[in-house]
Amino acid sequence: MAECNQTGLSPFRDFTTKKCVNSCPIAKKLFADSLVKSCVYNCTPGTYAYDNVPTDNNKTCVSVCPGVYFADNSTGYGLCVLKCPEDPILFGDVVGVNRICVPVCQSSNFGDQNPLGGRLCRSFCSSGWFAQNDNLRRCVTRCNSTTYGYNLVCVPPQNCPTNWVGNSASNLCTDLCPAS
Repeated sequence: MAECNQTGLSPFRDFTTKKCVNSCPIAKKLFADSLVKSCVYNCTPGTYAYDNVPTDNNKTCVSVCPGVYFADNSTGYGLCVLKCPEDPILFGDVVGVNRICVPVCQSSNFGDQNPLGGRLCRSFCSSGWFAQNDNLRRCVTRCNSTTYGYNLVCVPPQNCPTNWVGNSASNLCTDLCPAS
């Protein structure tokens, strides 16, 4: 098939019909890739498959996922997703101006594992969850064996408040002098 007219009304090569088209066939799950000027199943590395069919009946490859979408590379192909995947567990984060799926949140945030939280990176954890400041930076329901939960944060035992102690049974800081 000859080159399609890149400035005309039909810039994309559709290898399934061997024709030049303005938009790629939605039924065949193809995306319009401007970098290779073709209809593709998987976008060029560095771009993301964006399914904007409900809005304008077009599937395209984009360099940045628009609006509320996150850029996800976990499948080996770039996809724009509304919610980051659970396997492997990734969290939606904003890095600069880009919304991306990450395995570990930036240093000021924690991965919210609360099913109601949408697996987003947050500056604080939901009530009943503790910010575990380790190499995974996640919100957890129980702190690890070397830290204790206090004020929605996992802290080392020496950081429990005065007159409190780390309780290894509950992994919580416990008041030694509870109010009567």
